[in-house]
Amino acid sequence: MKNLALLMVSALCILGCKKVSETEAREELKEAKQELKETRISESHAVKAKTAAEWQLFKTESGNDLASMESDLMKLNATLGGQNTKEKQTFRENYNKTKDDIQSLKGDLKRKDEAFESDMKNFGNKADEENKIFRSNFKNELDKVYESLKKMKVDEEK
Repeated sequence: MKNLALLMVSALCILGCKKVSETEAREELKEAKQELKETRISESHAVKAKTAAEWQLFKTESGNDLASMESDLMKLNATLGGQNTKEKQTFRENYNKTKDDIQSLKGDLKRKDEAFESDMKNFGNKADEENKIFRSNFKNELDKVYESLKKMKVDEEK
């Protein structure tokens, strides 16, 4: 009987210890989950801040590029006087198309800048990817306009 009582007391102690260990493990798991959640939030804020900084840089550089192209286009227009009628007509068509392209890109940049504010409020992987795609497409269009302007300069020098 004493052995049975001793065995029961020992079993209760072991079970009691196991409960404490299980409770501690659950508490540690809960703490680890909270730390993971905080890390994810912190990481998300860092990605959001990086995206905002990249956008501001892109917007500034693109705006400067567009202003430079517009200035070059105005200078070319000022030198139009020495061309014959056919050259003037071709130049005027290219000038108007390039001017329209620049204005269109300015509008696209402005609209995306306004939409960017909304993107940042609802920030996620989708918004980040959409911004990257927009920047890539915009840069391609900007390069096309730049090449068109460059061709006009070459044609003007002939």
